[in-house]
Amino acid sequence: MKKFKILISLVVVLWLSVGVLSVTVLAGQPDTVLPKTDRNVEDCKALMNYLSVLSTDEREYFLSEQKDFKFTDSDAPFTFTANDIMACGIKTGDIHLWMIPYYIRYVLEFIIGIAGLIAVGSIVYGGYLYLFSGLSQDKDTGKKAILYGIVGMILTLVAWAFVNIIISFVTG
Repeated sequence: MKKFKILISLVVVLWLSVGVLSVTVLAGQPDTVLPKTDRNVEDCKALMNYLSVLSTDEREYFLSEQKDFKFTDSDAPFTFTANDIMACGIKTGDIHLWMIPYYIRYVLEFIIGIAGLIAVGSIVYGGYLYLFSGLSQDKDTGKKAILYGIVGMILTLVAWAFVNIIISFVTG
């Protein structure tokens, strides 16, 4: 009976984790976790050509601001963000060394998001064990799982802050 409860618990936690992962991490980005842009290849080539003639300070200005910028090439104005630049770099194959810190930040934020989901899953699993256990040893297991989930959540938040501080020093 105990093994059956543990198996059901794991299935529920995995089902919830996969559901939350598919809704939060992959929202709006079917079949990929790469940066997404709605720009076509021609716009991306024009954007990458425009960025290649800018100085390092001008590129850093574009990438450090948290707003959209107007880009005009031939009569086609559009706005672009740092994610557009990264996605266009992948789409055109025109990736430069100055883009690497932004790609690292993107990947690390994705991994930190997964770690946060695992921590929440651990808290849910511990709560399930704690709630549905009698006066047996499962109650202590549930308490430990909740504690480890909270510690994991705190470590995830600290890692997120650490990554953002380091990347801000590296990129600007």
